[in-house]
Amino acid sequence: MSQKTLLQAEDPKIYDEEVRLSIGDTVVGRINTTDATVTTLLSIPLRPSATTLLRVLVWARRTGGSSGTAEDGAGYVLYGVYKVVAGVGTAVGGTTPTLDFGAEDQAGWNATLTLSGQNVLVRVTGAANNNITWVARAHVDRVET
Repeated sequence: MSQKTLLQAEDPKIYDEEVRLSIGDTVVGRINTTDATVTTLLSIPLRPSATTLLRVLVWARRTGGSSGTAEDGAGYVLYGVYKVVAGVGTAVGGTTPTLDFGAEDQAGWNATLTLSGQNVLVRVTGAANNNITWVARAHVDRVET
């Protein structure tokens, strides 16, 4: 399996000397899975002294394998708000990420947001004997001091 991440528009705009506002950074990635192992599709770094809002779109398509049905697919919209406290990524207000929308042809497929150190991981789970191509686009907005 290979993981690709592309970071674009990483150029915060400075509105005053104390606060930097970064609107519309985008992280995209693609990965293939063949089983039900939880797999990291994207790793999005959090910054100290910042509040980060994520909106993540994940979609998938079965491309082969001995299980499932031709044309199986899935799509998810996930949201989360994060900060770094004492060097560790933390969900704002202690909340858990929100699945705003989710649909899949196979009930075992899934997409989630998980904290790991100072990173938010976009993780996907496929199904046994299914070749699945997963794609994600994360919209990242930050305010920093």
